[in-house]
Amino acid sequence: MNSGAGIEVVSYRAEKETEKASVQLSTNAVVILLAGMKKVITPSGSITIKAGEGFFLKKGNYIMSEKFAVSRHYESLMVFFDDTVASKLSASMHPTIDKTSLPHAELLKLNATAHCHSFALSLRAYLDMQGSKSFLHTLLEIKLQELFWLLIHTEGGEVFHLFLSQLHNRESHAIERLLEEHYKTAVSLEQLAFLGGYSLSTFKRRVEEIFHTSPRKWIQERRLQEALFLLKSSSLNVSEVSMEVGFDNVSHFVKVFKERWGFTPGQAKLSLIP
Repeated sequence: MNSGAGIEVVSYRAEKETEKASVQLSTNAVVILLAGMKKVITPSGSITIKAGEGFFLKKGNYIMSEKFAVSRHYESLMVFFDDTVASKLSASMHPTIDKTSLPHAELLKLNATAHCHSFALSLRAYLDMQGSKSFLHTLLEIKLQELFWLLIHTEGGEVFHLFLSQLHNRESHAIERLLEEHYKTAVSLEQLAFLGGYSLSTFKRRVEEIFHTSPRKWIQERRLQEALFLLKSSSLNVSEVSMEVGFDNVSHFVKVFKERWGFTPGQAKLSLIP
């Protein structure tokens, strides 16, 4: 590990896979995978990264899984940087951007490129370097600026630049969006609350205030609505629909579906209902 003011570099290696760990980032990060695979669940979606690729994350709460894939270990290079550093390094790199046409996101994927790979190797070579704090900060700032410059001046660079420019003004995600994005996902209420930056009790209370029902009931109702739509409009069978909308037990799905709609999923599939 090496660090300077507002920037910290960490070389990370794991010999054990991780499944859905709750991670709270107090600063922004760029992660480049050297071995294994990583899945990140954010308040607005999820993304999977394989060796050679990377991603930028804004500070916040995430759920992460690490897999070995082909190798028998997981390895990554992580650079943590605060909003001030990001603003300083990106201020004059790309002056003309139509911000209204670009998406807001917590996470931005870096595709596997020669630039990404060479950056990771060159940065890793500096990890054990000794020197004064001012020297190390200057060195790390130069390397981070190098990466920013490469990404901004490649195809799709305007999206990355907007990503950086939004770091100082991270918008909180509405509970409605959080639930809508993850009602099919196999995450617990505790994990959903964590993704939204809430305690479990606050999350439950806010859902009650907005929807006048509990989070569990909201999720089940949303799943059943989606299930009815899929049964009537897609080629998926009952078991496939059950899995698609987040039920891991077909018998339970059939039971709650009939209780809600008054007919079975099979009847819905056969268009025996209006």
